[in-house]
This record gives sequence, C-alpha cells and structure tokens, in this order.
Amino acid sequence: PIYERASELGIPITMHSGLSWEPGSQLGPCHPMILEKIAVEFPNLKICIAHFGWPWVMEAAALMMKYPNLYADTACLYSDTPMEFVGFTFSSQIPTTWIERTLRNQVMFGSNYPRIETVKMVDAVSSLGFSEGAAGLIFEENARRFMNL
Repeated sequence: PIYERASELGIPITMHSGLSWEPGSQLGPCHPMILEKIAVEFPNLKICIAHFGWPWVMEAAALMMKYPNLYADTACLYSDTPMEFVGFTFSSQIPTTWIERTLRNQVMFGSNYPRIETVKMVDAVSSLGFSEGAAGLIFEENARRFMNL
C-alpha cells in the first residue's frame, strides 16, 4: 500500500541498500535486487537505491539500466578515504563510463554525512572526471527531477 500511494502522489522513495553497520542487521534483505519487483509493479514510482547498493554496485547499475524509475546515490563510502573508495567503486567495480554514458540521468550525489564530510565526497566524485553535462546532472539536476522540484 505504501508504494501504491507514493506512486499515486508522485512521492519518490529512498530504500536502504547495501552494507549496514546496524548490529543484528542482515545483508540479504539489503541486496538491491529485491527492488526489482517493486520497480516492475510500480513503474511510475521513483526509487533511489541508497549507497549505490554497495558492495553490489554492478547489480544496482544493471537494475538502473533496465528500469528508468530507479536511481542511486553516491553515498557509498565504507572504508579507505573518500577519494580512494569512490575511485575504486566507480572505476573498478563499474566503469566510470557507465555513469557518464548510460546512467547519467539516474545517479545523484550523496555524501553519507555525518559519517563523511560532504566536501570530501564532492571532491571525490568530482575527481572521477565527468563531463560538465554529467556533473551537472549528478550534483543537481537528477535530484531535482527525482524530488519533483
């Protein structure tokens, strides 16, 4: 009922996905693939896959390629420095070109604040070398569209 009502009202939702440090939490229910059923049943419902589904970044990207109502944020830092982790995630786990060329309209900046200082994540995501057009989408326009602003 929540998804149906949110879809009717045009209210986007963000779903936690990926690793959780919460004591007692299990990883299985946090896998981004569980969102596929919702994306199919509610194609007008905008859903953000929080933390880009890390460590299942490839699966999150595949879902986004198939379902245009799925978005993801870049707030996926769990170890290393923001620069190192973002560089690894968006160049080794999935190619940066996937975001630049295919997912540019579905990726939104996220910092994971207060765990990570926002300015450090801005620098890390900026270091990926996105074109001006893709950077504008990631840092502002996609979130505005996602939130219906």
